[in-house]
Amino acid sequence: MLGLRSHQYNGTYIRRCIHTFVVVAIPITMIWFMIRCIQAVMTIPNITEMPFIVHGLQNLHLFFSFWVSGLQYLYFSTYSVIDLLEILSDKWNRKDLHRYIDWMHSTASYLLFTLVFPLSVMVGVLFWSMYYWDRTYIYPYLLDDWVSPIPNHVMHTFPIPLSVLYMLISNKKEPSKLLTLSGLVFFLAFYSYLFFDFKMTRGKWIYLCLEQLTPNQVQWVLAFAAFSPILFHYLGYKIYESFKNLRQNVPFLRLLAC
Repeated sequence: MLGLRSHQYNGTYIRRCIHTFVVVAIPITMIWFMIRCIQAVMTIPNITEMPFIVHGLQNLHLFFSFWVSGLQYLYFSTYSVIDLLEILSDKWNRKDLHRYIDWMHSTASYLLFTLVFPLSVMVGVLFWSMYYWDRTYIYPYLLDDWVSPIPNHVMHTFPIPLSVLYMLISNKKEPSKLLTLSGLVFFLAFYSYLFFDFKMTRGKWIYLCLEQLTPNQVQWVLAFAAFSPILFHYLGYKIYESFKNLRQNVPFLRLLAC
């Protein structure tokens, strides 16, 4: 029994270390990236007069990838709050905190299956597809001379394996598919309204790369952005189903996910 408790403690400790590393590393990376951007603005002549830069700065709040990044960090942070509440509950013998912990687990699971996993995969696939097709559409070469592309690539890539890892070791709930799909469709519909309203009122796309594509290419990109999250929504449930079986068959994972 003592050995089992020791293994459970080690599994919990490892899981909490992962949670802490993620919620600390993300803001540090973004702060460093912002500092480099500010340095570029202050030292490179006429940088704020370049159309690509001006458009990006003016419409940063409308970029879908930034919305998704905010949701991702909210999701990852939720588990760090859960860890803190669990520690306080054990230390102070506060059983009343368990209901808040349970509620936060439900909230985190809803975020994961509704938005975080499907949108992270969509953003990652779309970004890298465009990048390897012709990176000048979304990340011009001139940016490499000013700011390292690594934070940008991390933002579009790492949340996918991270969300899968959290699904494996941290997720404890499985919300209704109908409930999560409804939330996803509502979110996509809301952003679509802002997206097309911008096009109609400003006469250009939020993402300037779409201005360089043919009408057919734009339709394919928009169709993928609209419908692929629904497919990835169901993929998330399939992956989690396999993870539940994996937890049962692998003792270390079972202890890690306790």
